[in-house]
Amino acid sequence: MFLALAYGGLTADAQTTSLVVNPASQASESKSYLLTDIAKITFGDHGMEINGTSGTKETISFSDIMSLKFTSEGTGIEGLPAAEDSSLVPYYRGGMLGADGLQGGQAARVRVCDLSGRVIIAKENWDGTPISTSALTKGVYLFSVNKKTIKFMK
Repeated sequence: MFLALAYGGLTADAQTTSLVVNPASQASESKSYLLTDIAKITFGDHGMEINGTSGTKETISFSDIMSLKFTSEGTGIEGLPAAEDSSLVPYYRGGMLGADGLQGGQAARVRVCDLSGRVIIAKENWDGTPISTSALTKGVYLFSVNKKTIKFMK
């Protein structure tokens, strides 16, 4: 019985992804194979066969294998900006709307909407001064400060 693995469906960058075979014996070293150098991997009754793109074949007995894993050199994403307003937390307390974590001098965009999406209160350069909800009728609303939103009930 044979099982074949094709690496064409992997989403990682094949240029930097490797198959690492960790040996069962502490005396042996791990072997690493670049996926770009592997044409096919098959598993038989007694071992694993790695067929290289250059026509090479290597058979490894299952008893000699502790584990198999795929690793990547991590081409990654560089220069991700910090999450905007990561410490900003909108709140509704005692009939007042506000936001904890708004830095002094930092202006925020504020919206209070009803559940139908109608904007009830809008401020483009809000300085953090608590907003009274006394003019709102009883109901459920959404309070957004920049990109953080909470739901509150008056």
